[in-house]
Amino acid sequence: KKYAVFAVPVREGDHISGALGVMIDLHELQHLMDRTFDLPPDYIWYVVNKHGIGMLHSDPSLIFFEPAMHGDESMKNAMHAITGNLSGKVNYTFAGRHTQAVFQKLTFNNWRLALAKTTEYTDETGIPDAEVTLGELSRGMQQELERMDVRLSEGVQKFNNRFPDEALARKVFRELFDDIPYAYSFALINADGIMTVREPGAFYGYEGHDIRHQKDFQKVMATQKPRLTASFRTVEGFNA
Repeated sequence: KKYAVFAVPVREGDHISGALGVMIDLHELQHLMDRTFDLPPDYIWYVVNKHGIGMLHSDPSLIFFEPAMHGDESMKNAMHAITGNLSGKVNYTFAGRHTQAVFQKLTFNNWRLALAKTTEYTDETGIPDAEVTLGELSRGMQQELERMDVRLSEGVQKFNNRFPDEALARKVFRELFDDIPYAYSFALINADGIMTVREPGAFYGYEGHDIRHQKDFQKVMATQKPRLTASFRTVEGFNA
């Protein structure tokens, strides 16, 4: 079995008084990711850290494997490119097979995720399937975020350039909730940082909460521009 420990500091004001750690079974995580990707037989996926050590791999025997230490010059060059760039495409030979991979930096922990196609050794042929798939996912995500942005803007326009009363706010929020299938909750926050209206009904109990201390609220008030927040602690008690 192979494990990794993830840890975060425990803070008391500016003082770090300890840490919270969790041991992760990488084999179980690998199985979960494998089921999620569900790739064709000639494709593999893997994750390497900034040192080029395999943290996860579609072949669990290669977890903690250092490919640059065991491959040829093409493998060493590929690992150097993967760990040294935010995204890109590499070609290399490993275990007698030609491998062509696209990779991208994960936002978490400076790791790189690679999606690769393995073939019997031939001249370079490219891997359009992987690139097309990544491109489609990226475009689809962008389009969905833009669609949500448009719907929120349309909702605000219904307020007719004034802070809405409760009835109007609830009507607009309910319409948006029905129209955006992944919406979780809505909040109307006044200039003093008070949540005056929450929807849907499960969140009525959080009305009246003061969030003026939250940096993203302060940023919106200062810039008066749309914003996608950083991670923050919600009044409901979880990170969002």
